[in-house]
Amino acid sequence: MTDFIETKALEQELERVSKTLDVEAGAHKAPLNSLSDSDFELLLWSLYKQNSGTAGYYDKATLMVAGADGGRDVWLTKNGNPAGLVQCKRLKAAFSRPAALREIIKFILFAELDPSLLKNGLPFKYSLAVSSDPAKTAVDFFTSPLQWLEKNDVAVSSYLDDVIGDYESFKGFTVADKLDRVKLQLETFSYELIRPSDIDTMLDERPRIRERFFRVRLVHSEEKIEGYLERISGGQRFGQPVSDKDRGVLDEALQGKIEELRKSRFFPGSDTTASALRILKQLKDGDFSQGSAQVRSNAFGACGRWLSRSEEKEVAEEAIKQSKALGECNDAVIAKAFLTEPKDWTECLKALAPLDNPEKVTAALMAVKHGTDSEQALQWFHDADFAPTNIDADGKVVLLSCQLDAQNWDAAYSLAISLQEEDFSQAPALLHFAGLARLLTVLPEEFRDADLSPKLPPALRGVLRVKSLSLGRHLVHRLSLQKFHWRQVA
Repeated sequence: MTDFIETKALEQELERVSKTLDVEAGAHKAPLNSLSDSDFELLLWSLYKQNSGTAGYYDKATLMVAGADGGRDVWLTKNGNPAGLVQCKRLKAAFSRPAALREIIKFILFAELDPSLLKNGLPFKYSLAVSSDPAKTAVDFFTSPLQWLEKNDVAVSSYLDDVIGDYESFKGFTVADKLDRVKLQLETFSYELIRPSDIDTMLDERPRIRERFFRVRLVHSEEKIEGYLERISGGQRFGQPVSDKDRGVLDEALQGKIEELRKSRFFPGSDTTASALRILKQLKDGDFSQGSAQVRSNAFGACGRWLSRSEEKEVAEEAIKQSKALGECNDAVIAKAFLTEPKDWTECLKALAPLDNPEKVTAALMAVKHGTDSEQALQWFHDADFAPTNIDADGKVVLLSCQLDAQNWDAAYSLAISLQEEDFSQAPALLHFAGLARLLTVLPEEFRDADLSPKLPPALRGVLRVKSLSLGRHLVHRLSLQKFHWRQVA
């Protein structure tokens, strides 16, 4: 019997969602691939749950318990009867027609094991929700499924054979026994392909859901924001209450400052401590003191985190207290953990536990690196069975820096070529490190530690600002953000 997750449990899971940055709300695609697999599934469940009263073909949405492939799908019912399934696929690669057909056939076979999943005579819609634009073959199938099915009996039989062979649950099935049943169900279903643009449209209609999963920053001109702030500040002097609209502008401006500092703190010349102190002053008795509670909680937490490795530890502790008084914030938890790090980085990891979101895993990697060195940080990351998908964009800056510092060129190159546009948007420092990782793989391996400067024109040596050019060592340590500026970053 198939199990489903209770709504209360799903809502509790929603509270633990780690927001990813959606820099310009409504102006581009939501960064769906920055979500974890489970958060992407929760996002689809949230959208379908909100639409359950208006969709018509279903009246309740829940999530199936993780199946053989580890994924959870949105299960739709009407009057207690099965009405539809939303298959959730968070993949950076384009999903193809063969992959889609195998998924559909797999569900049909599971329904053979559990007849409650499908009821004869009742309509059923199979929906595929993808985080990246699908392949043309998948689009063609979902556009005209019956037309394709009529002409491709052999392909269906082949896909069925693949699925039976891939899953232990189906070991008693044969293609001869199940082919007619599978073909009948395939022809009976209605189909829907939910592309990233479709999810964007759904998010536009449900802004509260967008705000739960993404750190939304609306975009206004700088002049407009300054005008608002001046008017709001004037109103405060005369004791006038701040309107919801004005508070929204304050929140937007505050989030913009936090994100600007979050991105710039990896670069030389960024005085993170001074900038965080200025923001804290505005939060306590300046323009931002009238912002909303959760946005201010996030800002206090972020400033506390960034001050936790500075000389302003007492200020950091006060910022953490302010953050916790206003709401829950990941950065406040991380800041508190970082304050324990100078004594023992293992204590920092205990304070971060459980490492159940990308921000915490990133913070843990930072803590190990600060407490040991790049090689030990990489070893910890490997032993803990983490992958780049388990960390946020800032974490990828740290991981890539460690790989370069440890001269692990192949791993650095693999990570560099896997980075997506949203990674560079969220952490511009990745542009530097990814470029460096790519550069180091251009030359043959035997040249990476050789001094190539005698073969370079003097003008080029001047541009590179090096007297010698040992690729593996000199480029990393002389050209790499002033010898890994991120070492001082929280």
